[in-house]
Amino acid sequence: MVALVPSFNPRYCFRLSFWLFTAILNSQSLNITYNYKDISLQTAVLDLIIRYQLSIIFPDELGDDLSISAVCNECSADNALSRILVQTDLVWKKSGNQYTIFKPAKPLRFSLAGRIVEKETGEAIPYANIFIPSLDMGDISNADGMFSLTGIPIKSCTLFVSYIGYGTGKESLTFPEEDNKFFQIKLSPKILFSKNILITGESREFMDSGSEPGKISFSPRHISTLPNLGEIDIFRSLQLIPGIHQGLGGTAGLHIRGGTPEQNLILLDGMPLYRNSHMFGFLSNTNSKTIRDMQVYKGGYPAQYGGRISSLIELTSRVGNSLSPHMAVYSNLMSNSLQIELPLFSRGSWIITARQSARDQFQSKLYQSIQDFVTGDDRFNLIGAAADVNDSTIYDPEFTFRDITSKMSLLISPKNRISLTYTAGSDSIKENRKFWGFQNILGYDTTWTVEETIWSNDGIALGWSIYWNPEWETQVTISTSRNKNLYDSRQLAIDFGTEMDVGSSNEKNIYTDQLIRLNHSTKALQQHHIELGFDESILTTNFKTIRISDAVNEDEQLDQTSYLHAFYIQDKWSPTPDWTINTGLRTTYYSEVNNYYVSPRISASFRINRALTLETSLGKYHQFLHQFNSPQSTRGAQNTWLLSTSLIPPVSSFNTHTGIYWQSGFYDLNLAFYSKQAEDLYDFQDFLSPVSPALLYHDRIQNLSAEPIGNGETRGAEVFARKKSGKVTGWVSYQWNKTEYTFPILNGGKSFPADHDITHEFKSVMMTSLGKWNLTANWVYSSGRVYTDPNEIIINNNYQVLINSGMRNKERLQPVHHLDISLSRQWQINSLILDIGISVYNLYDQKNISHKRYNPYTTGSIGSDVFMLGITPTFFLQASI
Repeated sequence: MVALVPSFNPRYCFRLSFWLFTAILNSQSLNITYNYKDISLQTAVLDLIIRYQLSIIFPDELGDDLSISAVCNECSADNALSRILVQTDLVWKKSGNQYTIFKPAKPLRFSLAGRIVEKETGEAIPYANIFIPSLDMGDISNADGMFSLTGIPIKSCTLFVSYIGYGTGKESLTFPEEDNKFFQIKLSPKILFSKNILITGESREFMDSGSEPGKISFSPRHISTLPNLGEIDIFRSLQLIPGIHQGLGGTAGLHIRGGTPEQNLILLDGMPLYRNSHMFGFLSNTNSKTIRDMQVYKGGYPAQYGGRISSLIELTSRVGNSLSPHMAVYSNLMSNSLQIELPLFSRGSWIITARQSARDQFQSKLYQSIQDFVTGDDRFNLIGAAADVNDSTIYDPEFTFRDITSKMSLLISPKNRISLTYTAGSDSIKENRKFWGFQNILGYDTTWTVEETIWSNDGIALGWSIYWNPEWETQVTISTSRNKNLYDSRQLAIDFGTEMDVGSSNEKNIYTDQLIRLNHSTKALQQHHIELGFDESILTTNFKTIRISDAVNEDEQLDQTSYLHAFYIQDKWSPTPDWTINTGLRTTYYSEVNNYYVSPRISASFRINRALTLETSLGKYHQFLHQFNSPQSTRGAQNTWLLSTSLIPPVSSFNTHTGIYWQSGFYDLNLAFYSKQAEDLYDFQDFLSPVSPALLYHDRIQNLSAEPIGNGETRGAEVFARKKSGKVTGWVSYQWNKTEYTFPILNGGKSFPADHDITHEFKSVMMTSLGKWNLTANWVYSSGRVYTDPNEIIINNNYQVLINSGMRNKERLQPVHHLDISLSRQWQINSLILDIGISVYNLYDQKNISHKRYNPYTTGSIGSDVFMLGITPTFFLQASI
């Protein structure tokens, strides 16, 4: 036998190596073009192998009986193969450059993830809607613009992305080529076109129905075109939404479905905010230019959050332009602002916005009008208002405010982002008063007072968002928020020509919240989106009050520290494309009273058809903080926060919501009913300072039956109709609301309407364009506020206001109505963009009564009407490059 040994041929080996290298290179960079029409799948595969030298293994049963039609124009190898298999139950996998076509043992499910960004700036778009219509499945992007979809059962579909005020984005998907792929989808603002296809301006959209019952998504992008009262204000804009009442006298406070402002949980990038206003509540202290998106939960909110009994407002701040530097300046009759945006290392951005009250530069009539309105209830001003012919007074106030918000955001990797948000604001109030006369009240013929108040807040939040894969996601937030009130006053008098100190007061009230929050979500289970996590909070209060006068010499101090440990789990389950059920449980341990509080939540929505949806929610909520407000206190004590104790118990509420929602391409219609049952509300109106009720726990045996603790009940309904397209757009809404309180030791134990109760409220907003100008008008008609008949009020020897039993808030003022309009326009001069607008509040100068004011120092009628602002024109100017 002769052994045959193959001879070694270097030339042959070289050619073989060259061919393999070329095949590998071609498979990575081929531009494949074909147009197959009704040919066998086997023929198509063989054509790819022969013409483009693709290495493909396919099963023997891939016969001539399976025909396909497909078109490909300069496609990649992956895409070319996916297109010819899209009409079959076959899939492919790739190992190196070897493709294998096979039939899976069970149906495959595909996944994808991505980020939604603005095309012009690269800024992430939070809470965008991501939807695959052919599958009735979708997602909502998070605060960083991230989204994921899992369990996609087909190999070819189209993804649609939409957000308020932006054009709809589309992305064609082909699997398995794009399985687990990370997309960056870019959206551009909507543009309106005339019949001649000429650009006339941006489409103005403000809100959309949320993904959960009772939730509204609100975009502040165009709120500068809404009528305003001197300042473009995000919270006053929210008051145009159904279910959110207008604030007292036009202030920016948010009374949501019968609740009060301190019962709202307001988060900025996950950080709780504890002071939300400037100018005694007339302006929100969050500059509208810093906010990208607002999510408003009017009904129940998910178990992920807790600590308030009324509602949740999530504010997502802007991250700034990551593509090019940008600067803008703003000016109006209330304030001046500056905003700077800078890219960071091509992977992030930094934005800083600063604002300062305009009174530092000039004294506007609007500023003076607001000042007069908000200071009239002060004790010394009431004394001045009680002057007779022998008395006179001078009041010289000086109010200023300022705030700053900064955010740095850095994309460590496409799926890993960190951000740092800082915010701070302050109000400085200086008041000098001189009294001549008033000896029967002040004890001296000539008296003057000097008061200085500083209200400030600051906070910093570090956020870390991690997308592990389309099924797993983690967010971490670490924040510190602080609210500080400082107050100093000095009272002097002249007695027989000698100047003397007759009293002084010094207050320092500080509240701090240190928080760490971990949220982990998974979509690993089909039809389920599970979230679980924990919150850890350290809450501290430091109160110190020193009062010196002829009658008293007080030095009170109170320091509180409590811990909140909360764990939650919630599951958003979609058993069918038409049903969504969200169940959650939140358990909180509060160290101050050594107790656990369980908060179950459940919501459900059922899509009757493509246009009609039925929704409902109910849940238990707890609040471990109380905001101190009393007509007896100084400015330094107003709006300070107290921790719950055994004597001032935590507040709880059981909230329900039921609604039906109809929408089409042009119109929306919503009808909702709601209720709230609140327990353990505390009334602070008879206390002089926040130290007083808190010290009671330490100073005496507890007797809860003697404390001003009561319950509240709210019932209401909302109707909302909106026109979304056409030459004229806008909405109308009506709300019926009834909020009553019952305190065993107040009002003879009889129920009475809450001070903020408004039974009927009708609101309308109309928007259109006049050439290149944007015109907006809103008209509001509401019930007047409740008040107590002055004849039912008794003034004791200490000038305290006492109400006859059972007579509190039995009367109601006349209805309030006003028409506001706004006209704005934008010019572009090279790279400079100018926005200018004028706004008129209360166009027809209606004499609306805001509330009743009671003056215990007067010798005449103690009750007087406080009028809201009359016709008030304002303007704004913005220049940006």
